[in-house]
Amino acid sequence: MDWWSEVELESLLWLNLVKYADSEQFAAFADELLERSAKTATTMEVSVDATRGEL
Repeated sequence: MDWWSEVELESLLWLNLVKYADSEQFAAFADELLERSAKTATTMEVSVDATRGEL
């Protein structure tokens, strides 16, 4: 079983405090976080070369 570090627990505490104390600020933070994660999504490029049936 993994245990949470003190830093991780404190981060969760602050997120919950902001969520309940200032829901508009929390919503803006969540939107920014989701937008940032979408911008850093992994992309890849795939190409296919014709081999005339050979592998």
